[in-house]
Amino acid sequence: MKPQDIIKEKSSLWIFGYGSLVWKPDFEHKRRKIGYIRGYKRRFWHGDDFHRGDKEKVRFAATPGTQVFPADSDPLGVRSCIFRCRLQYVVVKYEAFSCWLLSSYCRCFCSLQPARVVTLIADEEACTWGVAYEVTECQVEASLQYLNMREVVQGGYITEMVEFIPKDGHGSVLSLVYIATPDNPIYLGPASDGEIAAQIAICRGNTGHNIEYLVRLAEFMRHHCPEVEDEHLFSIETAVLNIFSNCRELRSNDRKSLLLEVI
Repeated sequence: MKPQDIIKEKSSLWIFGYGSLVWKPDFEHKRRKIGYIRGYKRRFWHGDDFHRGDKEKVRFAATPGTQVFPADSDPLGVRSCIFRCRLQYVVVKYEAFSCWLLSSYCRCFCSLQPARVVTLIADEEACTWGVAYEVTECQVEASLQYLNMREVVQGGYITEMVEFIPKDGHGSVLSLVYIATPDNPIYLGPASDGEIAAQIAICRGNTGHNIEYLVRLAEFMRHHCPEVEDEHLFSIETAVLNIFSNCRELRSNDRKSLLLEVI
């Protein structure tokens, strides 16, 4: 069903975002509210070959099991960092003291898989936190046209209507939300935290690096919803940090700066 059909004859609309929309809506809106929806959990199970990944820019394609450098070779204290993806193994060699060298290799070695972004998975016991934006009058048509291109055409999402519950407790509202389902050709499905992190670490698209997407979402949750423990999100953030953290000693408040530096 098209969004225009869902909101026919309505003069205003709430749009719920739980991924990049929480920090980068890029459409005009009257106001925004932080809150949650029930019956869904957020998962990095959807693929993205436009915004955070790019299927046309595979610069290296190793066959399964192939190693660029021998994993057991570590001359002069140089370490090997193995990024394991579903269709390939890439072994990237880097100096133990240099994050920048690892960063440059990450820009050169691209996964055969799309980037990893979030979608919603039905779960009666779960809830997902995010931001709802109210758009009114002429903003409705313009925002839906923009989001149709960003989320549906380029992202592969479909639309649903959900009940949004504001954090301030001032009554729930019906909201439009974009969800990716398993019938989507670039839907990736579940994987271990390590596999998802490896994919995020090496993917970049037209909007930016996949790591930035992860960091911005985690920072939103820490800043606006500190009482909420999003285990899936923070476990993947930790797994990505583990790929880079051996480069230098880290304090807990260095998380964001390290990950943003390497992209």
